[in-house]
Amino acid sequence: MVQQPDGSSQMGVTIPLKYLLKGAALGNFTQLPNGDPIPFMPAGEMTGVEVDFPQNSKYRLHLYLAVSAAAVFIETPDWSFPPEVALLGTIGFPVKNVSKTQINGYFAIVPNKGTFASGVYVASRLPTDVAILLDDLVRF
Repeated sequence: MVQQPDGSSQMGVTIPLKYLLKGAALGNFTQLPNGDPIPFMPAGEMTGVEVDFPQNSKYRLHLYLAVSAAAVFIETPDWSFPPEVALLGTIGFPVKNVSKTQINGYFAIVPNKGTFASGVYVASRLPTDVAILLDDLVRF
């Protein structure tokens, strides 16, 4: 039985997210594939889930979901940065709202590190209604 917001109960079925995302694997939400911490998560929250999609073995997609933010990291193995650039680490830029009064997300380039591919990282705050829906779906 599932408790509804109005206090009533209904019969419900809980299906683990891993079964809904066929072929995907759940991973470590606190770090990128290269072991670096998740950069620029707009909500500042580190509770969530990382889903690794195997759709293309060359350009792997990693989705990070938090209670009120989401991020995606797409591996780009064809991009190779010189060691000097790799030493600088992740280079990120804030993405602001139209009136430029609030940071809504971030865009970053993550250089290759050791045997790990470089990538593009985008993170964004989620609208409140989407965050509530996601919380109900994933149950952080």
